[in-house]
Amino acid sequence: MSFSSVSDAAKLDLFQQLALVALLDDNDSSKQVLEKVAALRLVASVFEHVSGAGDVQSAKAEAIVNIAQFVKSHPRATEADLVRVVSDQVRIFKERISAKQPLF
Repeated sequence: MSFSSVSDAAKLDLFQQLALVALLDDNDSSKQVLEKVAALRLVASVFEHVSGAGDVQSAKAEAIVNIAQFVKSHPRATEADLVRVVSDQVRIFKERISAKQPLF
């Protein structure tokens, strides 16, 4: 399972909630599942922090929002203007990602 999307985080939330509910029934196997899910969440969080994966998603989202805002506020922009804005946003994205160097 990769941890790069919101749906994966939601899956971990679901597994954790299921294990918690089962734990209320005083089930030893549910305790083991809960421990494993908690450890998996910890590993995923550490990996995201160390690798900078969250920074990449943030930079990508920011570039997309900036392009969308330009298009919305300049509905009659020329193709050259659109190319310039998109190129600028791609350059800014590359600079932000290049500045972040993973620890491993």
